[in-house]
Amino acid sequence: MKKTLWVVGALALSIAVLGAGCGNARQVESCDECRQGATYLETEFCVYGQGYSGGYHLYCANGCRSDADCMADYWCMPMVDQGTPYAHDYMQWVCMPRTYYTDGRTYYVNTCVGDPCPVGMTCIDSSTGEHFCSDSCLTNSDCASGCCYDDTMGHSWCVPWLGYCD
Repeated sequence: MKKTLWVVGALALSIAVLGAGCGNARQVESCDECRQGATYLETEFCVYGQGYSGGYHLYCANGCRSDADCMADYWCMPMVDQGTPYAHDYMQWVCMPRTYYTDGRTYYVNTCVGDPCPVGMTCIDSSTGEHFCSDSCLTNSDCASGCCYDDTMGHSWCVPWLGYCD
């Protein structure tokens, strides 16, 4: 009986490890270096990040739907927050390193229950049913997304451009 429980426990742990998020981003010289995957989560999207020529770096970043799709030291962020131009009619999300962001952040979380945001950030329940950890702001230029949204209660927060400032 103990051996069976041990085998079942080891199998469950293996499945949990395999199911853990593995999405990340890597700095590249050209968007041509990004790989097309078999699925959305395996595909790398070209992201314009801070610091590249003219103020930005290029990254190839895996798609994501939540932080659970990304490695432990990455956040699932709206791609437009990095200043990436695109023509989609939906919000594109990618795994980006947490160290990339210092101020003016906004990123998706599954829920605001239990205060999932780091110190200094506030969890926002949007009218669309999405949840974001957001830094406070005064103007659009304070935000990586370029969108500082007034919540009509006297506070302003960095939020994704699409749906709020478009």
